[in-house]
Amino acid sequence: MFSMKLTNHGWGLREMIFLSAVIFFFVIIAAVMINNLYSELDLSQGSSGSSSSNGYTYQQIESNLSAAAERYYKTHNDDVSTIVISEDLVELGYLKSSQLQTKDDACEGYAVIADDFRAYITCSKYETEGY
Repeated sequence: MFSMKLTNHGWGLREMIFLSAVIFFFVIIAAVMINNLYSELDLSQGSSGSSSSNGYTYQQIESNLSAAAERYYKTHNDDVSTIVISEDLVELGYLKSSQLQTKDDACEGYAVIADDFRAYITCSKYETEGY
């Protein structure tokens, strides 16, 4: 075991480097854990987003689909497709299927990948104009 010698002159260089390395190691571990925590949060909802038990509004569903398409494009920007469907976004993990549901309606749709990532949805009670 490593023992530190405390003398009248304080800690030596060896002890200080060892303690600095231990602290640095724990800071790196904490930073990685915090980064993983925040990357798993779905921040596209904002603070006014509905919970999945109550469902989303149709405009929120369009916004969810648009944000998911933008995240998809950032990792697949070499893909030449200009349209991505909601089913693919759910399958690839960019969108949760609950993000495509209102309180009493389920939707599906697609997003056009362009400058603004426009989303179009169709539901039993609603359809985006131009779908």
